[in-house]
Parts: sequence; structure tokens; C-alpha cells
Amino acid sequence: MVVMVLIPLTPIIWVVMGLFFITGLASAGVDVGGNTLLMWVHGNRVGPFMVGLHFFFGLGALIAPMVVGLTIKVSGDIIWAYWILACISCPLSVLFLRLRSPEHTLRTEAERIWTLQAM
Repeated sequence: MVVMVLIPLTPIIWVVMGLFFITGLASAGVDVGGNTLLMWVHGNRVGPFMVGLHFFFGLGALIAPMVVGLTIKVSGDIIWAYWILACISCPLSVLFLRLRSPEHTLRTEAERIWTLQAM
């Protein structure tokens, strides 16, 4: 969250590039972590939940450019678009940080073989 606040305030392009790199790493971690947690929690029944997760990734990818375009049209400045998107995502980040981590159940080798045969 701190990185998102620093990006529009930083005047040096190389520092901004580094901050965006950190943001990209965090975004990739959310993607991979979300997929992994869904597999841990739902096991073989993960299909609909994985579709739901990726639906919301796609919804964000659809809405964000529209917010940027509308903000540039209204204010003429892209910084406002960034602040609006940051103000939307920061409270959501705090909300998700408060969630409890799910328990990962370890399976025995016999259970894994039986699960693979059932597919």
C-alpha cells in the first residue's frame, strides 16, 4: 500500500519504475497465492471458485481503463485516475489482510492415489 502512495509522488522515473516493479511482484503474489489457497481449501472441487477468482481479475482489467479514460476526460490529468484506483484498492487490501489463513490439510499417499483414480 505504501508503494501505491509513493508512485505519483516520485519525480524520478527510475524510482517510479522500481516502485512499479514492486507492485508487479505483489500483484503476481496475489495471483499465485489466490490460486494456491483455493486449491488448498477446495481441493478437487476448485473449478467454480477458480473461475470466480479469474472473473474478478478480468473485471478489474475491464473497469480500470474505463476509470482512467473517464478521469482523464473529466480532469485532464492521469494522476487523479491513479489516486482513484489507489483509493479503491487500498481499503480492499486492508480488508484482505485481516482474513485468517486457511488450514492446509496434508493427505496421505493412499488418499492422493485414490483421488487421482477417482478423476
